[in-house]
Amino acid sequence: FTWGGAIYPYIRNTGIYLCPDDGGRPYGERHVTLFPVSYGYNVNLLVHVANPRRHSEVTSPAQTTLLFEATGLNVALLDPNEDGLASLMNGQSSGSGDGANCNLDTTVKAAVIALYATGPIDNARPSPYCTGELAIRPGRHQGGANYVAIDGHAVWLRGDRVSAGFNAAEPFADQTPAGCRLPFDVTHPADRPCAAGALNGKHALTFSIR
Repeated sequence: FTWGGAIYPYIRNTGIYLCPDDGGRPYGERHVTLFPVSYGYNVNLLVHVANPRRHSEVTSPAQTTLLFEATGLNVALLDPNEDGLASLMNGQSSGSGDGANCNLDTTVKAAVIALYATGPIDNARPSPYCTGELAIRPGRHQGGANYVAIDGHAVWLRGDRVSAGFNAAEPFADQTPAGCRLPFDVTHPADRPCAAGALNGKHALTFSIR
């Protein structure tokens, strides 16, 4: 679920990926530099790992999460194929998640597992596919965290103002503790949380694209 290396040629600045309050530093391994990344990507924006959603598929860009705060990510940002490099080293790929899983989806070989740094997000719960309990760090900024919506605006929110989970069935749906799965997952049952629909109006942001 990589995204950081893919957009680096347009950004050309590794410092933008790091929140000043995160505290990570670049380090080298096997002649490759791993850079700290303080943000994760909304996994619901992926139809498949290599096939992101189109903007026209998002019901309400201003209400849908694009990026959220994370910690423990060390990424080979200078190479678009960061996931392949991470599998050979002790880094991770730039992470993604739905706000409800126990840790970020990354290539995990490092001693530090990549975690949310948002504080508990509404509708989050332990996943049967995770090895540990729901592992979400306290909100990085005074108990809350910064989010970027798909329309480009950034906002500070506490976790209870954000709805976690996979895509809702329709834009006005309430969040539910079960009934969803990844868009490209045909193996596991639909027993994961569903985020509130983007037009539901009960949260400032949702992880659902509809």
